[in-house]
Amino acid sequence: MKKIDEIYQTLLLLEERNPAGVFAFELGEVLKMDRANISRHLNELYKQNKLDRVEGRPVRYRSSASQAKTYIEKNPGKENSLDRMVGAAYSLQVSVQQAKAAVLYPPRGLHTLLLGETGVGKSMFAELMYKFALETNMIKPNAPFIRFNCADYADNPQLIVTQIFGVKKGAYTGADRDREGLLKQAEAKIYALKNKGMKEGEINQILNIDIDSHFERYIGNLPHKYRKDEIIKVVDKKIVDIVEEILTIAQKRLNKEYDEKIFFGLALHLHSSIERIRNRSKIYHPNLNFIRSNYVEEFLTAMEAAKWIDQIFQIETPLDEIGYLTMFLASDPYNLEGKEEGKVGLLLIMHGNSTASSMAQVANTLVGVDHAAALDMPLSMKPEVMYELAKESVIRLNEGKGVLLLVDMGSLTNFGEMIYEDTGIITKTIEAVSTPIAIDACRKAVMGRSLLEIYKSFKDSGAHGNTEYIKSNIKKKNIIITACFTGEGASEKLKQIIEEKLHIGDNLRIIPLNILNRKAFVQSIEGYRKEHNVLAIAGTIELHIDDIPFVSAGEILTGNGLKTLQDIIEGEEQYINMGKSIGEYLHGIDGERIIQETRQAAETIARSLQVQISNEVRIGIILHMIFLVDKLSSGGKETDFQELAIYREQFSRELLLVKESIKSLEASFGIDIGENELAYLCKMFLANHNK
Repeated sequence: MKKIDEIYQTLLLLEERNPAGVFAFELGEVLKMDRANISRHLNELYKQNKLDRVEGRPVRYRSSASQAKTYIEKNPGKENSLDRMVGAAYSLQVSVQQAKAAVLYPPRGLHTLLLGETGVGKSMFAELMYKFALETNMIKPNAPFIRFNCADYADNPQLIVTQIFGVKKGAYTGADRDREGLLKQAEAKIYALKNKGMKEGEINQILNIDIDSHFERYIGNLPHKYRKDEIIKVVDKKIVDIVEEILTIAQKRLNKEYDEKIFFGLALHLHSSIERIRNRSKIYHPNLNFIRSNYVEEFLTAMEAAKWIDQIFQIETPLDEIGYLTMFLASDPYNLEGKEEGKVGLLLIMHGNSTASSMAQVANTLVGVDHAAALDMPLSMKPEVMYELAKESVIRLNEGKGVLLLVDMGSLTNFGEMIYEDTGIITKTIEAVSTPIAIDACRKAVMGRSLLEIYKSFKDSGAHGNTEYIKSNIKKKNIIITACFTGEGASEKLKQIIEEKLHIGDNLRIIPLNILNRKAFVQSIEGYRKEHNVLAIAGTIELHIDDIPFVSAGEILTGNGLKTLQDIIEGEEQYINMGKSIGEYLHGIDGERIIQETRQAAETIARSLQVQISNEVRIGIILHMIFLVDKLSSGGKETDFQELAIYREQFSRELLLVKESIKSLEASFGIDIGENELAYLCKMFLANHNK
């Protein structure tokens, strides 16, 4: 509703109490608006002949020749149908005033949306509004009140079109005459749509009513409608119904919102849980006591839900199962592991006035967490002065997990051991650090990796390289992880669905895991990544590990997730086929090796530039990089980039990030990729970013 309309409607309400007129400041107090803006809109309404001015200081405003004014002046103190309703002067006072304003709003009233639980009297209230419209002469004395129950057409909402709009003879088989629609019958009348049983949005689409814009603040509070028909294909309808009931009650009691992902995840979990209980298979929840003491309301709600489950399915739900149910009702399931452990500290120390701080800023920005600290060492500073600063910083940054030093060269490379001897804080040092290494170290520290894990990941891959950036190695077996809290129920069901629905070759396995403990889950993933390519994770609770794509259980069940997984699988097959065939077009370079190396470089560039590119574009860029490496390693020259100086000035930071990202590729093939080719690469990524 526009501000000017809101002001006019509010004035009509206030005018009922004070027919003499309404002051601008009164409207300002009610609407919480600036008086100057109120006055401006009132003057506009006056110019539109909707208001009269009552001269005085200050000026009053009254509706001019409106039905509201006429009715109030001619019927002072007379009760109407809305006023006679029980509660009209108390709990329903605001609703009654709004209803009156909607009926009386010129020229023919406002469309109205009545919201309320089943049985509270919405239909009766609509009829009272109709009677009020008769009493105020807003509609003709013989105008009927037309009811239309949309629930009767819930199974075939398209039939509503013919009922509401009518039909012309011959429009379809069986239409042997013109039939007048309800809208035609309801001209200058009251027309009530009762939408119980209809799917959200179906009536709106048919009527082409922009409900979202007119009733946005109300629609936002409507309970979420779940796509029950999708999940019923996989689990029993009784389970779907009880899950909907559990989440509806939990939403009100705990004041939380539960989306479709939680709905699907809980339904799958409950399906497996009931089956497990009936088979007398026991399950253990390691954090049960913590959950019971720290999530009391959620646990009590879960216990009550367990009683309903027991009654309906004739089982007895154990406490450990109630613990898992509680996790679905909690805001963040991963917080149920207890107090978060400290993370490895990260300190960048480099020569120069801003080298370390600039690199730390880039790392923190791209990772999204302000975790990396920095110390800049001007060339005039003595090493012993910087050492004291570094030692103080390590003491401050240590959260019990040690600190990783990222340095460039010289005396800084010895600081780690010296600090350990002086403070006892475990400190490791990586030297000759580049921006991509700083970004990756920050990311791993934030994820909770141990100091030794992070340190070894860089030392094992050389000064500049980072084998963990490799998303896929075509010589490894491919796997997809399915995950749920237990690793036995929903994850097994997801595995079954994926295996049944997708084309899975001999090079792909589906592995179920539990996600009860995030740290253990991440460690399991890393263990698998040593020997496998983890193509994706599908699970009941949303989680993101490094650059591994995540697909929710809901997306799997509705079909979109299966398409995503199929695209990922087919993408991997493309790289395998490329590796086998591209070698014959190169000068002595192994096809599988160049595919692996360029994929790593492309992933690193995309991450450093913080861009998202489609798989088709990625393959095109990788092919470009393959033939670029082949050309340069064979003694070929770079291709000139037009207006390189201008591009360099505009994208100097991005060019630096690209250069840092391809150092491993350059070292692997003994080449040096110059500024012209860097500019082409940079432009390819930036121009194809999916924003």
